[in-house]
Amino acid sequence: MSLDEIRKLPHFAVLSEREFNWLLERAKVVSLDRGDVVLSRDIRPNHYTFLIEGRWTMRRWARGVDTPVVWTDDRPGSWHGGIDVIDVLAPADVVVESHARILVVPRQAVHELMARAPGFAIHMMQGLTEGVNRIHDHVVASGTAQRMTG
Repeated sequence: MSLDEIRKLPHFAVLSEREFNWLLERAKVVSLDRGDVVLSRDIRPNHYTFLIEGRWTMRRWARGVDTPVVWTDDRPGSWHGGIDVIDVLAPADVVVESHARILVVPRQAVHELMARAPGFAIHMMQGLTEGVNRIHDHVVASGTAQRMTG
């Protein structure tokens, strides 16, 4: 996928040319193979990873729940990492399922861009909502939520 194709991903399509170039100056594209670890629950990330192409599987280990919530994603633009409260409550393992290319962006750069580019922030919130809802539904279904709240 070329830079023009990255530019067409929903998160990045809403950026001005200047904002997109600013992001690329701080980001790097990484190629990964099946089985490569993108994120580990043992290390809190200081960056965000955006899927450019390929497929990855996330396992979120919610505190107090014996089994993880698991989902596989091959949607270009899906992202993981960088949100402390989620990583504390439900740390993640993310593993590549097929050859993949990802965009790795430092946390501070994503935060600055969200403050300057409302359209980008909206796309980040949509992904955040989807992920939090998956974790919430898994915790509630496990019965752990009742034990955690009394």
